[in-house]
Amino acid sequence: MNIFGKISLILWLITLMALAIMFDWFDSREIATTSLEFLQGTIEKLEDTGDQMQDVVDVVREDSEIMDETKEVVREAVE
Repeated sequence: MNIFGKISLILWLITLMALAIMFDWFDSREIATTSLEFLQGTIEKLEDTGDQMQDVVDVVREDSEIMDETKEVVREAVE
């Protein structure tokens, strides 16, 4: 199957999914709603994890700056 055949198949599947949700075939609206709620929860967890990681990076950066300043003070004191 060439690339255009694969793209065509994907487009047909997306179209079928859209029609299924529009006309509520196979109880697809409930499935879509449940999936979106799950994805929203996952996104919120990723946001929280990203915020925590950013806080850690900021603390490490601040500690690194303090260490650099301390090294500079020690060098000046030794000289």
